[in-house]
Amino acid sequence: MSNHVNFPFLLPFKFVPRSTNPGPHFDDAWTCEQIKSFQKAAYYKQKWGRSDTTTLQIESTIAPNAMLLYDERAVVVKTFDWTLIFTGPNYKIYQLVFDISDKPEGVYWIYQQVQLMAINWEVLSEPIHSKTTWPNTMKIDYKNSFNKDGVAWTTGLQMSFRVEAAIMDMNPEAEATSYINQIRDSMILDGTAYRTYKLYIGEAPGVAPWVMDLLNRIFICDYVMIEGKKYTRESGAKWELTRQKNYPLVGGSLEIVESANADGLQFSETTPLAPGIVVAYGIQTAFFGPGALVPVADVEEQG
Repeated sequence: MSNHVNFPFLLPFKFVPRSTNPGPHFDDAWTCEQIKSFQKAAYYKQKWGRSDTTTLQIESTIAPNAMLLYDERAVVVKTFDWTLIFTGPNYKIYQLVFDISDKPEGVYWIYQQVQLMAINWEVLSEPIHSKTTWPNTMKIDYKNSFNKDGVAWTTGLQMSFRVEAAIMDMNPEAEATSYINQIRDSMILDGTAYRTYKLYIGEAPGVAPWVMDLLNRIFICDYVMIEGKKYTRESGAKWELTRQKNYPLVGGSLEIVESANADGLQFSETTPLAPGIVVAYGIQTAFFGPGALVPVADVEEQG
């Protein structure tokens, strides 16, 4: 098998090939290099809290060089060594912990080289703006219970991403099963209340399109925690993007739900309470699916 290296799109930093002649496609060049001549020059730097850390992972048949952190003066200010954590039949998995809490606030870039004889693969990240605090941003931690999307999650990997975001627009919802008799009297047989929210991304002036692409991938993982609370993409929900003509940055929103649909404000000394109380009914309404109406054509009422 030929040599290869894979930088998953689920990594919390956007990497592009280092090239003096970048291509025209989405993953070929920095966002700033993809701004058309007729578009307004609007640049985006990824937000990162100085205390934020994340694990990074790549798959490679070649041992990668140490990852380098460059500052705005193009000076290497830190190196990160990769650790081999798994060896497969035709590949190896490497991980490292990205931590720049020992560096001052500023704008940084990540450089990575994978080199062997005539092979020389190089990538650069989009700019990363590190500050002690970032108002109007939220930290998203994510992982998956099984390997998917080019990521070996079963190594215990969890990654983190910070982005301009807000959870707003709570909407009360319910799934209910109803009984309707012959004269259209109705009664709720079973029901579950829950809430939906809108996760808004891109405080003005907006975010780079790659941010929305990454978030779309994050929200198909089965574990997504936003500022310490687990949320799930609402079933069937799609990102709604906001664009302005000839403006390269975007905003967006996604309908989300709390992963644990709690029925109260709960406090526990040790083990958290179960998400809810299970109630059993004699009528097997689950056959009809959630939110269904159970029409009863002929019922003999007594008394």
